[in-house]
Amino acid sequence: MTLSKTLIKFCSPVFAGLKPSYLIMVKNNEYLNKEANKLKPILKKNGFRLRELGGCINVRRYLLFNEKDLEKAIHTDLNINLLKQLNYKITNIDDLITQLYKRIETKNLPFPHEIGIFLGYPYSDTIGFINNKGENEKYCGYWKVYANVEQAKKNFLSFDMCKKEFCEAFESGCPFEEIINKKFSSQLYG
Repeated sequence: MTLSKTLIKFCSPVFAGLKPSYLIMVKNNEYLNKEANKLKPILKKNGFRLRELGGCINVRRYLLFNEKDLEKAIHTDLNINLLKQLNYKITNIDDLITQLYKRIETKNLPFPHEIGIFLGYPYSDTIGFINNKGENEKYCGYWKVYANVEQAKKNFLSFDMCKKEFCEAFESGCPFEEIINKKFSSQLYG
């Protein structure tokens, strides 16, 4: 699967403005790097960024995000306080993502579950996951839900509808840039 198809398939809620970011894992190959370099200017022109967050020999990890939406999602009092407790230096979004990347790649640290903040998960679900060590969730969809189950279900349904619409547009031949630039009927998802 091409990177552009992967981005449409999994990250359409970001393009539609429903989520600030999405983490994808893709098979690493020479073509992937070329396509990523080709897509980055298109994404940037349309308000999105694609940052590599490491991986291994066969798989690369990318964070696709809308910089303004991610900045807004991270900069709540609860999220900032949690990141400070975890020794993040609160600067700009690029520095925060770099700090997250270093925590992901540091072998002697546990996986940084505060990544939920960077993925736009509600604070209550991120802290619920951390405090419960990933267990005792009330519901599981795109993430494990520890509070506000009904709202999470509505969000997950919106993500599914959005993905379906964006994938249908891509499969029918709509160009990548047109898909990410338009909101289609995303106003129906909120």
